[in-house]
Amino acid sequence: MNNKSNPNANPTDGEDKKVNRKRPLPVRYLAVATLGVEVSNRWANQYQQLQMPTANPNSLLTDSQNLLALIQQQDELETDKFNNTKELLAINKTLNQGVSQLKKHIKSEYSQLKNWDSYFKEYGLEPNSRGMYELTADNSRRVVALEKLVAKLSEPQNPFARKSFGLAEWVQAKNEHETAWNNSNTMRSNRSNISNQITTLLATVRESLSNVQKYVNAVNKPVDAKAIKRGLGFLKESF
Repeated sequence: MNNKSNPNANPTDGEDKKVNRKRPLPVRYLAVATLGVEVSNRWANQYQQLQMPTANPNSLLTDSQNLLALIQQQDELETDKFNNTKELLAINKTLNQGVSQLKKHIKSEYSQLKNWDSYFKEYGLEPNSRGMYELTADNSRRVVALEKLVAKLSEPQNPFARKSFGLAEWVQAKNEHETAWNNSNTMRSNRSNISNQITTLLATVRESLSNVQKYVNAVNKPVDAKAIKRGLGFLKESF
């Protein structure tokens, strides 16, 4: 259902209507990082004779540990994003309830009128596809609309400032919404940045591990190469 056609719809603009935890990174990412640590440690401690021009145990260990750290950061960030999205949805539900109260107050105050659209607009509300005035479902625009609503309620002698869900409640809800939405944007940006770093570092670790296998295969007989690779921690050719 389109948000604009549902007065109780939860604003999205980057947020899911349902709070779903983002799928974790593929298990193979963690497996590659863990293998990199294992191979680098065994290489440094048991196979010092492997002197390669394209890789060394120290750089492989550093890259693998950094990859593990990034994967952990991504997992923690997903948990934080999940919790923040739930908080944002709860705040928006409260705001939508506040709009219902505000509209009732406006209709009661100006009961002699048959149309209150001009008053609704003064408080930052806008019509949805059914002509019902609500706060916009777009969270970025909702921040702006809430500024307008609070500014109107803050005017001297505003008749609704001290009503149920009045100025104090709107200020608190506005601030909570802005904070949660800013946090959401920051988390999305951080998630994208970490994801890019993981992709780059994953390719580096995979290339280093592949180079180790190729080097061992090139300088040893097949039987010996297989034993050395097993000793280094390679349980299969692909990873």
